[in-house]
Amino acid sequence: MSSKFLIVGLGNIGTEYAHTRHNIGFDVVSAFVARHKSAFASARLADVAEVKWEGRKVICRKPNTDKN
Repeated sequence: MSSKFLIVGLGNIGTEYAHTRHNIGFDVVSAFVARHKSAFASARLADVAEVKWEGRKVICRKPNTDKN
């Protein structure tokens, strides 16, 4: 049985928040996914990526629920 993990990076939607302290969660999860040569895909209410890391499946999510 393989272990599964979930990492959720939190941040704010909008270009005014890109690469600011308000989006450190998005940036950390994006860096983790890129380092492990994976990519995000848009899904319902979040961008989602799947990474294989040390024999484990890691699901990474960046919520994209803009309430405007």
